[in-house]
This record gives sequence, C-alpha cells and structure tokens, in this order.
Amino acid sequence: MNESYTQRLNLFKKERTWTVMPSALGWEEAAAQGSIAYSDIQAVEFKYAPSRFELRRVSLRIRAQGSWQEITNVDFKGPLQSDRHSEAFLVFAAGFHRALAEQNSRVTYRAGRTLVGYIAVVLVTVMLVLLALAGIALFASGVVSGVVALKLGLIAVFLPLLIKDLITNAPRSYEPNELPAAIAARA
Repeated sequence: MNESYTQRLNLFKKERTWTVMPSALGWEEAAAQGSIAYSDIQAVEFKYAPSRFELRRVSLRIRAQGSWQEITNVDFKGPLQSDRHSEAFLVFAAGFHRALAEQNSRVTYRAGRTLVGYIAVVLVTVMLVLLALAGIALFASGVVSGVVALKLGLIAVFLPLLIKDLITNAPRSYEPNELPAAIAARA
C-alpha cells in the first residue's frame, strides 16, 4: 500500500516525497517530514491544469485543516525545464484515493474547474468566437490588415485548446475508486 511519489512543485518549493500510509498521507522534504491524517482531509480536487510550458499537467489538490496541498505529474527542474512522471503520478493518485476512501467517507471529490473558473473560460471562449466572426467579416469585406490576420491566426490556435479545456475540465464530482478518465488521459 505504501505508494510514494516525489516531485518539486515549483522554483520556490523543495523536492517533496509523498507516501500513502495506512492512516495518513506522509510527506518528507529536506530535513522535515510530516503527515496529513486521512480523517483531517475535507476535499480532493483532480484536474487538468496546463501551464504555459507544460500542456499536459494534471493536478491533485488536497484540502485538510483549512489549507491546500498540491501534487502534480510535473517535476520542476528549473526555468523552462520539467519532467513529466505521469504513470508514477497516476499510480500514486489511485493508491491515495483508495486509502482515503477506506479511512474517510466524508471527503468531497471534485474534478475539473470550479464553477466560477469554468464560467470564466466559457466567457473567454465566447468572446474569442465573436472576435473571430468579426475578423472574418472584416476579412470578407476587404478591410484586412496584418494585425487582423495575426489576431485571426492566434484565435485559430487557441480556440481548439479552450474547447478541449472546457470538455476536459467541466466541473463534476467523482467516485474515489475511479479517477476521471478524461483528466487522467491528459497526464
């Protein structure tokens, strides 16, 4: 049962090893160590969380005693350098979910974005579609400049990414014995 996973979250954090133990989620970094009792965990969020430089980043966020801990499938190595450990991360996440479900039935499991975040992405997507339609209308009328063409090109690149994000990160709950497949597939 003692699955372990090691990662460095970002430039400002030290490398941390997380271990699924029988009654707690343990952690160890440098000279410090600790644990989060499963009975103290209130919520778990599992979501696709791409960054500018790592488009296949998946995040597991754990809320216990009023604070959040984040574990991702990406190990920070330096500016613009990271390693993705998706298989090890998914094995660890599944083991953590199994152990947590056995010890604490009161946990809320949420997948995807928060409702407010999801609505914000929907609004940005609608705005981009409207801008694309306006750009196409300008293009059709012959009033095209390099700036309009550049903006249409950027919209053409980012709109499919936003739509994928909307599909993958729709807010929902999930059962701890089955990680959301659409998000796990992005890891």
